[in-house]
Amino acid sequence: MRLPYRSSCAACSRQPSASTSRSRGQSAFRGRDSSRKGELSRSIELASADRAAAAAILVVFDSDDDCPAELARELHAREAGGARLPVGVVMAEREYEGWLLGGLESLRGSRGISEKATAPATPESIRNAKRELTRCMVGTRRYVPVTDQPALSERLDLDLAVGRCRSRGKLRRELLQLAELALKGVR
Repeated sequence: MRLPYRSSCAACSRQPSASTSRSRGQSAFRGRDSSRKGELSRSIELASADRAAAAAILVVFDSDDDCPAELARELHAREAGGARLPVGVVMAEREYEGWLLGGLESLRGSRGISEKATAPATPESIRNAKRELTRCMVGTRRYVPVTDQPALSERLDLDLAVGRCRSRGKLRRELLQLAELALKGVR
């Protein structure tokens, strides 16, 4: 199972939350402490207003050192309440790139990933999964999130990654639930 990937904000096709100040490589919504109250709900509101044909909104980002399940529940309760569409929130355990490592065999030969690359036993437990992806690349090629993450996500075999990454399983369940709500016309 492969999923389409959007690396830009659904509302404006720019990088997420242009109004958020962040350092290089840091996501707009990072963990419990620096996710300013209302920022995510504003992005959800913009996404639903700008996409008349949209049936649901899925929010995915890193949990860093926070508990992914707890943080997703907290953010959903705090930020998604006023949305006109069903909203799902999924947190990658530690880093999104852990999911890419979980399905590494499906990425061989793409974006510099070695044809011999194999997934680590517990990809979500790896700190600095970006560095680990670079190690899986041939020659001097380095993993560059802005360009490599969307391309690798397009090729990622979700079934393979789900078997190795618990939080990726949450993504699958959330997608199925959102699809069911969309088919029922729940708003």
